[in-house]
Amino acid sequence: MALVGTTRVTVTRLLNDFEKKGIIRRPYRQAIVVRSRGQKN
Repeated sequence: MALVGTTRVTVTRLLNDFEKKGIIRRPYRQAIVVRSRGQKN
C-alpha cells in the first residue's frame, strides 16, 4: 500500500479503520482501553 501523496484525512481514516478492525491500538492521552469483542455496553 502506497501512502505517498495521500492527505492527512485519508491517513486518519485508515488508522481509524485499522483500529476498529483490531489491527492496531493507538494510545489516547497515554491510556489504552481494551474491551473484549463480546462485551457490550
